[in-house]
Amino acid sequence: MSYSNSFNLISTWDPTSHPLNNSIDGSLATYWNGTLLTPLNITTTSLMAQCFSSLQLTTKGDVKGFVVYYLNANIWSIAFNGTAALSTSMQTFFFPSMCSSRWQILVTTSYSTSVSIVEFTFGTIRPIFYVSFDGSPITETYSGDAATLTGTRVTGLVGTNAIQISNCSNGVNCQSLRFTKSTPWINPVSSNGFTLEFIYQPDVSLFTNPNPESIIFSQLATTNYTLLVSLKTGSILVFGLSLSSGYTTLQYTLSSNDIARLSNQTIHYFAFTYDAQTVSSNVKMFIDGVNVASGSWSGSISFNPTNNPIYIGKSQTNGVSAGGIYDEVAIYEYAISQNDIMDHWERVNKQCHNGTDWCMPNAYCTGVNYFNWTCTCNPGYEMIGNECVDIDECSLYGCGSFNETTCFENQINQRTCVCPLGYLGSLNLTGSDTFPGCSVIPVCDVYGCGTNTCQQPAPRIRICTCLDGLYLIGATNFTNTSISLIDNQAFPGCTDIDECTEAPNPCYPDVCFNSVPPDKYFCGCPPGTSAKVLGTGELKCEDINECSVYGCRLGSSPVQADCSEPSINARNCSCPQYYSSPPLLYGSTPFPGCTAICGDGVVVKPEQCDDGNLNSGDGCSPSCKQEQGWTCVISVCTANCGDGVIVDPLTEQCDDDNVKSGDGCSSNCKLEDGWVCFLPGYPCQTVCGDGKTRGSESCDDWNQDDNDGCSSNCRIEKGWKTTDTFKTVMAPICGDKIVLQQEECDDGNNATGDGCFNCLVESGWDCASKYFCQPICGNGRRDGNEQCDVLPSDPSSAGCLYCRVSTGWDCNINDYTSCQEVCGDGRVVGSETCDDSNSVEGDGCFNCQIEQGWNCLFSVSRGKTVCSEICGDTEVVGKEQCDDGNGANGDGCSSSCLIENGWRCSATCYPICGDG
Repeated sequence: MSYSNSFNLISTWDPTSHPLNNSIDGSLATYWNGTLLTPLNITTTSLMAQCFSSLQLTTKGDVKGFVVYYLNANIWSIAFNGTAALSTSMQTFFFPSMCSSRWQILVTTSYSTSVSIVEFTFGTIRPIFYVSFDGSPITETYSGDAATLTGTRVTGLVGTNAIQISNCSNGVNCQSLRFTKSTPWINPVSSNGFTLEFIYQPDVSLFTNPNPESIIFSQLATTNYTLLVSLKTGSILVFGLSLSSGYTTLQYTLSSNDIARLSNQTIHYFAFTYDAQTVSSNVKMFIDGVNVASGSWSGSISFNPTNNPIYIGKSQTNGVSAGGIYDEVAIYEYAISQNDIMDHWERVNKQCHNGTDWCMPNAYCTGVNYFNWTCTCNPGYEMIGNECVDIDECSLYGCGSFNETTCFENQINQRTCVCPLGYLGSLNLTGSDTFPGCSVIPVCDVYGCGTNTCQQPAPRIRICTCLDGLYLIGATNFTNTSISLIDNQAFPGCTDIDECTEAPNPCYPDVCFNSVPPDKYFCGCPPGTSAKVLGTGELKCEDINECSVYGCRLGSSPVQADCSEPSINARNCSCPQYYSSPPLLYGSTPFPGCTAICGDGVVVKPEQCDDGNLNSGDGCSPSCKQEQGWTCVISVCTANCGDGVIVDPLTEQCDDDNVKSGDGCSSNCKLEDGWVCFLPGYPCQTVCGDGKTRGSESCDDWNQDDNDGCSSNCRIEKGWKTTDTFKTVMAPICGDKIVLQQEECDDGNNATGDGCFNCLVESGWDCASKYFCQPICGNGRRDGNEQCDVLPSDPSSAGCLYCRVSTGWDCNINDYTSCQEVCGDGRVVGSETCDDSNSVEGDGCFNCQIEQGWNCLFSVSRGKTVCSEICGDTEVVGKEQCDDGNGANGDGCSSSCLIENGWRCSATCYPICGDG
């Protein structure tokens, strides 16, 4: 199966009919499959947008073609008229454009033979060509505001975003014009859609080394521009633009996945050049990154308007108008052949789009070329109509004619042939594989009959027959020698036939002895006799004397038995008293010896004891052996004291592995008072807290409390001593500087007069630390190292500060409990007002009191009080001759209290009359 698509360029512009002025009256020559159509006349009227780099527009599904215009102007516009019904299917067109030139794409839903160009202002418009998808002429134009691309009727354009425009010069700072909203577009093959991508890549050198001539496409060198061309059933169009060599590189990239959907028709590829340039070698077509444009280019249309050059955006400085002139513009066509595509197909090996896309379910694709492939059903499926249906392998191929074979179809393209019971060969088969058949299971080889005979008369059946002289195990008589078994049924086995049990005895009167095949039995003498052949050839059986041959002795044992033969093949060995005899011995059975009777109270060899019973744990074991921990004398056993083992709790209360008393377990293994013995063989332990000092205990105060003098493990605690002979009463040690319980203090001694005596605080002392005492100062009692101790209420307490005698005081009064001042020692203390170190009256200080008319002060240098007369106080004392109550001179008594010349003073002074 394949799909077919094709396209035709059916309209081109005839430049000779378009004059170079601001109003164009041109025509568009339209061809369809070689037939000329009526020219198309176009008029522009309104303002359009400025520079843009690209334009994306979307058409509805009923669009039948489009017209491409080229314009060169600073400001231009087109007015559209007419209406048409729209469908919901959309297709997308995406074209590159330029800054110095303009493109306009007009999309139509119908065609007409005449669409007039009514007006064109400030520029030149050139309809380049239009393309029809179905060959019909254009009949519809459009309405709306071309500047904003919105309005009541803009069939080819969708989107509400404003047009993004910026001025640009020579390719710098040009922005994209794009409508961002679009809807899905029709796909010629499936509903998923696909796109052919055309990438425009400017030459970097164009901007690093600008050419005086600007090129048609001027964009930033770092940008790739994409041209999206819509596909519609019946046509495909590829656009390309080429410049002279070295200016730009145009790469047209087609996806091999998309090309593979198209027909095997030649794909036409168009390019435009100017100034009679050939198509640049840099123009290439790529499929999945591989250049497949290896053929040659052919010029399909050439323009050479000598008198009317075409404005397509080239700028020159040759004095011609600023719009720019090209001498020649040509449209070139390159046909991408099937060979080009197939060459790429074989290189990238992408047949059938990796074999996943274009076949029905459960089928795989085999590629013939890019445009033809074959769908083959997967193994296990067959083509019915356009579907791959699962094959019923059991119905189609089966399992042969072998009887009772069952066929199962377990998964796609597989079947299982199952052989019936008793047969081998069940097999899983793939596709049409032939079933080889089943074979009988050899049950004799698989299951067998042991060493006996096996036969297989039919599938699953085997017959087991016992060898001669044998019969089936579990059979009721000797004639049952065969059994029939099915599948893996167990064979019971065979056993020997005892012919000697048959009647009559085949050896009578001799003894019959049974044998295993091939010998069935043999005849001989009975036990206890020996065979003797007589001269007549007869066999005679004679009795054997077992006492003579075998006897009743056991080596060198001193205990022997008497032997007697009560019957043929038997002997009786009788042991002496206190020994037991063995039972009757037959044939050559060895004599086991005589065994002492244990428990009869009589000790005979080899017994160690016999206490008249067969009990254990009483010193003599049931085998009459002396038990550990006991000493037995004939029939009496006693426990061993001191061996660390208690064997008789009635006689041993303890056993500490010795026979010493005083360690808790006495010499006769009795528990001593104040002890406990937990384990035999281990030392006993004292009972702490029972008031009995034993063993390692240093005290026992009837309890297991700590901090009471005797610890919980009966050890005397620090600072304590025992006070009784039995070490049960505890008391603190006074004088060890440890204060315990009732002790008020403990200064490390028991001396009196130091504040702590018998660990009690003495009167007048303070023992706050309990380990050191000091006298209480100020209690009116001198103790210890106090020099004095005067009550604070005593006026003389100033003479005893801190219980030390102050300087200038004497405290040897009432045992140093009262003090008085020392008058005459030069120090003024207490009630003294002076102290001149003497007791002389009339020197200013008498009895340490200042006399009237004197002034006394303490002299540091002299270390005592120094007194001087007071002159002017009317008192004549000391060295004063007079004292008139003032300190003036000239009144008879001078300021120093001396009588002035010419004066006489007693109580008062008066002049001496007549003294000249």
